[in-house]
Amino acid sequence: MCGIAGIINFTEKEISLNQIKSMTDAIAHRGPDGEGQWLNAGKTVGLGHRRLSIIDLSDNASQPMNYLNNRYTITYNGEIYNYIELKEELKKDGYSFNSTSDTEVILAMYDKYKSNCVKYFDGMFSFVLWDEKEKTAFCARDRFGEKPFFYYTDSTCFIFASEIKCFWQANVSKTINNETLYNFLSDKYCLYDYKKQSQTFYENILRLEPAHSVSIKENKISINKYWNIDLTENPVSKLSLEDATEEFRNLLTQSVKKRLRSDVPVGSSLSGGIDSSTIVCIIDSLQGKGHSKQLTFSARFKDFEKDEGRFMEMVTQKTNADAKYIFPNEDMLAEDIENLFYHQDEPTGGASIYAQWCVMRLAKQNHTKVLLDGQGADEMLAGYHHYYYTYYYELLHKDKKLFKEELEQIKTRYASIYNHFQNYLGPQTNSGLLKRSLNFAKRKLSPAKNSVAEIEYAEPLLSKNYSSLQSGTVQFPEFTTLNQSLHFSTHTFGLQDLLRFADRNSMAHSREVRLPFLDHKIAEFLFSLPSNYKIYKGWTKYPLRKGFETLLPKEIAWREDKIGYEPPQKKWMSSSKVNEVYKWSEKKLEQEGILNPKRNKENDDKWVLMSAAYLYK
Repeated sequence: MCGIAGIINFTEKEISLNQIKSMTDAIAHRGPDGEGQWLNAGKTVGLGHRRLSIIDLSDNASQPMNYLNNRYTITYNGEIYNYIELKEELKKDGYSFNSTSDTEVILAMYDKYKSNCVKYFDGMFSFVLWDEKEKTAFCARDRFGEKPFFYYTDSTCFIFASEIKCFWQANVSKTINNETLYNFLSDKYCLYDYKKQSQTFYENILRLEPAHSVSIKENKISINKYWNIDLTENPVSKLSLEDATEEFRNLLTQSVKKRLRSDVPVGSSLSGGIDSSTIVCIIDSLQGKGHSKQLTFSARFKDFEKDEGRFMEMVTQKTNADAKYIFPNEDMLAEDIENLFYHQDEPTGGASIYAQWCVMRLAKQNHTKVLLDGQGADEMLAGYHHYYYTYYYELLHKDKKLFKEELEQIKTRYASIYNHFQNYLGPQTNSGLLKRSLNFAKRKLSPAKNSVAEIEYAEPLLSKNYSSLQSGTVQFPEFTTLNQSLHFSTHTFGLQDLLRFADRNSMAHSREVRLPFLDHKIAEFLFSLPSNYKIYKGWTKYPLRKGFETLLPKEIAWREDKIGYEPPQKKWMSSSKVNEVYKWSEKKLEQEGILNPKRNKENDDKWVLMSAAYLYK
């Protein structure tokens, strides 16, 4: 896990090592264990690296790394979890290695398979590999987008980096993308137009989309998608529910096992929910008796009804873990908020990311470099309650008998959801009204016809000039199956933002986060299962609950509520110190002509405005 940056010039203009160093200095937090800069013979290609040592702590694994008599040079961020297996196969083909790192495996795999090498990798990664013989560059980002990759390009160059702040060191113009900002202020959950996933909050700075690669030769740039789960072609599993649950259990256990490969201590982030609790319990079962205690790191909230402490303690007592807790509060937030926004680079929708920030700091204080966490389970296993609407809509049109049976299951468990359906369906089972409720659950924005007026609070919130930017309105697609909705959440909208938060929060404290649920084999398997395997008898995440019910505390395996790291944001926002930041943010956005000074300020989402204003710092 590291930070990368660099420049590829399309002209004969020479690059200096100082240029590359200034970019990597901006992300020194991503790699405090070492740094390196490299130029090719013509000084038209410069690669930079900041190192966080996880696998092979020796200098042999330093980057940028050369291979095959300096033909190939790479700067790489991430982990290839199956590097040991790949290395053994490469040795059979005559490849030799000078390190025990996964970096060198990527170089050998590229020599053997060229751009197809990424299809063999199980991991999280972003890298740029220069071939001096062919004068070509190959760049790639992992399937889910765990590791960031941003770039700027024009007729003269291609500039890339792990974080946006690097581009200011390369003299790229810092210009706000008004369309993206409009989307964010209109609906904080819409951090960017899902149809334009490459756009950022800055003009001309793009993100390479997950599961995409870039090939560069001279000034020609080709972007390709190398992996996707096509629901129209994905075969439906013939396994029984029992066998599917067992297969999922095996896949997740193996994924956790691979993600424990490390030459430094590994711990876990524990929220008290089923996802992170499962990972902690799997690690405990893999390590067995007599092993040193597993460190877990958690955020707690004193005197808050949604504090998850009792669930965390159920897990740590069952596994005999060494639990570490931190208790974020409004004073801590006030002290950290500017640094938090600085490291995020782009605005965020709520204060829950601060809890994660504090967890990463806690891990650093306890000298634990690697943390496993549970992101991705909700999006692939239908963990959020709004997935019920899509699921029941699908059953209504495919299997009315099962629809009635499943709907009856939530009658007592989730009365509000059941009553919502009763209000909309009626005795005639009006599918049109049901679709309307589905759209509500997806937070669908209004059609462009009356876009600004119909979006809640947008017209009074935004200034007259700014709210005229109607092209920023995003209309979400409609889903007819649960798998369609889950696919959208996993690959397009939802998970991407959580992964961005996790990367910036962890790397701000020089920590690495590994996510066992985001194994592409797990994703391919889960998307082959029918919807009624994921939500079964009213239970979300059924394969996870059933598959690990004997490993987990029963109260967690069959929890009905869904909280996660939900902090006392309202209390935090009432803090006088936090309000000082808000007042500055409000004034700044009004001065920039974005906020309407005559708006109803009671409707202000203070966090959204504070994070948006930081764009102008």
